[in-house]
Amino acid sequence: MKSLAVDSVEARLAAALLRLAEREGARGPRGLTLPFHLTRQSLADMTGTTVESAIRVVSRWQKEGVVRDDGGRLILSDLDELRALAEGEPE
Repeated sequence: MKSLAVDSVEARLAAALLRLAEREGARGPRGLTLPFHLTRQSLADMTGTTVESAIRVVSRWQKEGVVRDDGGRLILSDLDELRALAEGEPE
């Protein structure tokens, strides 16, 4: 289990998205799509961070192509990068 006190916000967010994707995700041509609308607030709540931090991290990941937003549904485009982030490895 990831520690809220030790792991970075990025690591916690990446791990949460990967857990959700493993349980609920649907593979598609653009990546693994979460089948439900996921707000930045709910991401923040799941990972013990502020909504502002969740917005900042997810926005950066969108710019980098790690995730995409399709009408409120997140598509995990770069699973390898998310796994590396979840494990705390440098980008």
